Amino acid sequence: MPLARSEVQPESRGDAAAYDAVLTDLVDVLDGEPGFGRESARRLLQDRIAHHLGPGHRLHLVEHDVRYQWFAALVYRLGEESGGLAALGRAVNDLQPDSRVAAVVARLVAAADEGVGERWAEDHGAAMPRVTASPPADPPSGRAAAEVDGPPQPLRPVEIRELASAFGQGGGARRFLVDAGVPAERIPPSDIDAATFWAEVSALLGHGLLRDGRRRVLAAAAFRFPANDVFAAGRPR
Repeated sequence: MPLARSEVQPESRGDAAAYDAVLTDLVDVLDGEPGFGRESARRLLQDRIAHHLGPGHRLHLVEHDVRYQWFAALVYRLGEESGGLAALGRAVNDLQPDSRVAAVVARLVAAADEGVGERWAEDHGAAMPRVTASPPADPPSGRAAAEVDGPPQPLRPVEIRELASAFGQGGGARRFLVDAGVPAERIPPSDIDAATFWAEVSALLGHGLLRDGRRRVLAAAAFRFPANDVFAAGRPR
């Protein structure tokens, strides 16, 4: 578990919950990045982090069977160490310079340093794959149901782009879809890029995977991002 605020530079941290939320977001981002899917790539990332931590610094981590657990161990370890998250940001940029994942990691590291959690990252345009639980988006009944029932609909291209940008394709995207009612066993694998992941989700919705699936997914996204006009199409009228 990451250290509480009182144990990690209390003068520069926000509250413990916000700091822990940023660490969880970092885990989701790294776990969802296909470039870090192989063990060899993770070891290279580990070596670059150790390099940025300083001469003679060694970073010992056990290889977990579940990739997400390895990233969790890495991020929480770095969160406990002075300069650890900054070293992570530099290492990611070394391996994937000027990439989207490097930019998101840099923003989250800055959020951890400023101690303002997810709100800071969202306000500054960071894509946040981690999703808090939302109420079930059950289909409406009666007259409202008549307005939405009909042939299954795939997501529109602009919706695919927005969902990919907001949720990525990692663990956070999977949790979001489960919250929206999508069966976990039918969710596409996360070892593909975010645009392909959501295109596959769209195809499944278009084939009737979930009753009123497009609207339910957009409704859950609108709950998470209430100011997003694209997701607003899923709000009950």
